[in-house]
Order: sequence, then C-alpha cells, then structure tokens
Amino acid sequence: MFELSILRKTPPKVFLWSLYLIAPIQLIFRFLTGTIYGALLFSVALYWLMDFACESKPFTFYQMLLWIDQLEDESKTAIATSVITILGFLVAFHTATQNWKSQALTNLKINAANEIEHFYNELLRLVASLEIEAKYVVETLDLIKKDGITQRTAAKVESAIDRTKTFEQSRQRLSEMAVDVHRLLGRDYSLLGTVWGAIDALDECAKAVTEVAEKMWIHVPFIESGRLDTVTQFVSKTNVDEWKSLVECCDRNHGFISATVGGVRGSLLGPLIGANFSSLADIRKKHSEFVEALAHTQKRTANH
Repeated sequence: MFELSILRKTPPKVFLWSLYLIAPIQLIFRFLTGTIYGALLFSVALYWLMDFACESKPFTFYQMLLWIDQLEDESKTAIATSVITILGFLVAFHTATQNWKSQALTNLKINAANEIEHFYNELLRLVASLEIEAKYVVETLDLIKKDGITQRTAAKVESAIDRTKTFEQSRQRLSEMAVDVHRLLGRDYSLLGTVWGAIDALDECAKAVTEVAEKMWIHVPFIESGRLDTVTQFVSKTNVDEWKSLVECCDRNHGFISATVGGVRGSLLGPLIGANFSSLADIRKKHSEFVEALAHTQKRTANH
C-alpha cells in the first residue's frame, strides 16, 4: 500500500516520468540478480571494481592463468572440479527456473485466452440477438409501408411486440457487459502487454462494444396486444431510422469484434500451438475472406 500512498500524493506527470526512469533500472537489476548470465556479468564487474574499493589489484585474465599454472596438480584439479560443480548447479537452477516460468506463463495465457473467448462469445451472441430483433422490426415496418394494414401485417406486428421482451433482456445484459469489457482488459493488462498489439486490439473491441451500447438505447414501443389500432400504434411509436441504424451498427461491429478477438487469442496461443502446412493451406483456401476481414478492420480502425 506504500506505492498507492505515493501515487495519491504525486502529480500524474511526475509519477509517470519517475516510472519510466525506475522501470528500466528495475529490469536491469532483475537481470543481474535473477539470471545466470546477469549474475556472471555482475560478478565480473564486482571483481574488476575491487581495484577502486581496496588496495589489492585484481588479476588480469592472463595473470590468473599464470597463477593457476603455478599451482600443484591437486590444487588445479580441485579448482577445476569446483568450477564445473558450480557451473553445473547454476545451469541446472537456471534451466529449472526458466522452465517453471515458461510453464506458469503458458498457463496464464491459456486462462486469459479462455476467459476472453467465453466473455466475447456471450457478448457476440447478444449483439446478434439485438440485430435479429431489430431486423424483424424493420422488416415489419417495411411490410406495413408496402401492403398497408392486412391480416399478415397485423400478425407480424403482434409477433414484433411479443419479441420486444427478448430484445430488452439482451439489451440489459449487453449493457452490463459493456462495463465489464473494460474490467476484462484491466484485469489481464500485464499479461496482454507481453503480446504485441493485444492491448490495442482489445481496446478497439471495447470501443466497438461501446458503439453498439450507445445505439441500442432506442425507444421500444409498449403496446397492448389485441387492440384494433395495434398496427397504427406500432407504426406511430416506432422510429424506423433508429432501428436501421442499430442493425447497421451491429452488423458492422459483430464481424470486427469476432475477427479481432480471434486474432488476440491466436497471438496468445500461437507460440504454444505453432503453425504447420495444414494451417497455411487453410489460410490460403480462405484467402478472399481474410482479405475482406483485414480490409474491414483497417477501415474501421482508420475511422476511429
């Protein structure tokens, strides 16, 4: 909690510039004290700095070889055995540590990829549900405009009124997830920061979700079923332009979110799964779809 108290008392710009200065120093310190290569460099540096710290001057590499050459055979054997033992221990310790870190990072990436997939699968299902219900309303209004009040259009209006409950449930749940999408990004921010472009990609997804969330709050007409003027009431209380705008927004962002999230999951799991000729052949077979998806993604990113 000490860092939090400092953060509250320090101006934001000063705190960030201090972070930019301290972070590289911390990374260098962790390298020198937490890896075998860093420890070796640190030990050599301390050995050569002894000339400034005390009166004895350290041997040069050539002088050290001469000193070892003058020792008895038993001493040479003892030194060689000790050096081999120490190096073997360091290599074994370093290898075990790296394997443990690699396994832990792999598990974290798998968990993050599964969490992202589970979250966005539900979110995309809700976006698709909103689009389906909005399309049904637009089709109903277009049919009324074309054929007028008929038995068929009256039945369509009754069905559209009944389906508004589904629309409102999807809208309410998507409203909650539009807030949680930022929590998801913040919770895995450190891990996603290890993958190039993952944070920016999910940030674009969050913007797309926000865009849908803003468009979905349109007036849903509340009309009692079975009225003689049900069709008239439905037409007068429904703004077709808002529903069409929602359909376009859902259609535009659904594909973008799906492709972007798939790319993030691929970036997280790619080093674990790898690529082979089968995956390359599948990409080549769906060349046109990938080109269209990339063009759509680039266009949307440029618009923002």
